[in-house]
Amino acid sequence: MKIKISLASVIAVGAVASMFSVTALAQFDLVDSESLDITFEHKDVFLSGTLLLPEGEKPFPVVLFIHGDGAQDRFAGDSYSLVLNSFLEKGIACFTWDKKGVGESGGNWLHQSMSGRADEALVALQTLKKRDDIDPERIGYIGFSQAGWVIPEIAGESDEPAFYIMVGGAINWLEQSEYITRTRMVSEGFSENDVQQVLSYSALVNELILSTDSYDDYVLFHKNNPSPKGYLANLMSEDRLHFVRLNMNSDITESIKNINKPLLAIWGSDDLNVDAAKSYSTYREARNEMTSGDVTLLMHQGATHSMLHSKTYNYHLVDQWPLFTLLRYLLEGKDAYSEGYLDVLGEWTHEKLHQE
Repeated sequence: MKIKISLASVIAVGAVASMFSVTALAQFDLVDSESLDITFEHKDVFLSGTLLLPEGEKPFPVVLFIHGDGAQDRFAGDSYSLVLNSFLEKGIACFTWDKKGVGESGGNWLHQSMSGRADEALVALQTLKKRDDIDPERIGYIGFSQAGWVIPEIAGESDEPAFYIMVGGAINWLEQSEYITRTRMVSEGFSENDVQQVLSYSALVNELILSTDSYDDYVLFHKNNPSPKGYLANLMSEDRLHFVRLNMNSDITESIKNINKPLLAIWGSDDLNVDAAKSYSTYREARNEMTSGDVTLLMHQGATHSMLHSKTYNYHLVDQWPLFTLLRYLLEGKDAYSEGYLDVLGEWTHEKLHQE
């Protein structure tokens, strides 16, 4: 039997879908807040960001955002909106800025070490401390992914931050690189033998990077030593190679003990980018040696690197999402995230800032 669908029905369904889409997308709008452009200088380079002030009585506490890897603008391509709201709804201001060489910021983020990024974040803190609308005693940080190597550097340099939040942080740079190579290859159907060949090749490349500053040597090595299975065959740019060389020895097994203020660290159990189990256990073992004694470690089961539900969103990069997955995320909004993740950010911070 054929089903007849009238034009009126099609229009009605389309109208309902359109209204639902508008309603769904509205949840990504920032809550009522005052938006201010802020510029600060770090090592003769000007960086540009946005300070969001919630409604309420000034001065406000504030959380500074430290980005993960990549050319991140201040709002990480608008992916921060729900996270920002979790703080703004609790009366906590937010400051986030374009990475060097991105958006309106000068410089080049690929020329930075993790300690350099930490120094930059501390300059941002000093900039905000001078403002009448910010409480200088209640300034802290939230860092994502690669920022897990930055936060212990900050803690080792300054006692001024009031708190730290870390989401999806790794421990050892080279081990993290090996982990993500393995998970990518497995997801693409490579055998364990294939994985081992590529990891052995990667180790040789890392030895070369550590032994010479010459980009030409790196290019020549690749020319004379083709990568197995064609994996890791694409050359890094000279800037990217410089960035890797600056940071590839990063390991925070000991430096996380520098953290002397309240810490909230969160991971997703199904993280394809970072070995969440290794990170969690390392922090747990170090917890008793952190001088603040106020450490909250959370492992969200069934969550991704970005703390989304892994059944739907477990890809290495958002760029890999099929169109259907992107549309689903836009419709689900807050519900796309692991239960409680967004709520705990603002609630935990509010609690720590209001302890007697």
